[in-house]
Amino acid sequence: MNPMASMPGFEAMKAQQEAFMKAMTGGMGAGWTAPGGGAAKPEAQKGEDLDDIKAQLADLQDKLSRMGK
Repeated sequence: MNPMASMPGFEAMKAQQEAFMKAMTGGMGAGWTAPGGGAAKPEAQKGEDLDDIKAQLADLQDKLSRMGK
């Protein structure tokens, strides 16, 4: 149990801190959790993300190869 969680306004402060961190990092750590918070994403979603990244990379490589001709 976190003793801070019972403090009035803690949830608002936590949300503000998360918004600040998102703004400062450009959303890079959107899936990160606090220590001991568990996995950032389910394994199935990680595989889908990887497939999306591979498709985007292939598209960019195709565009670059057309630019070079």
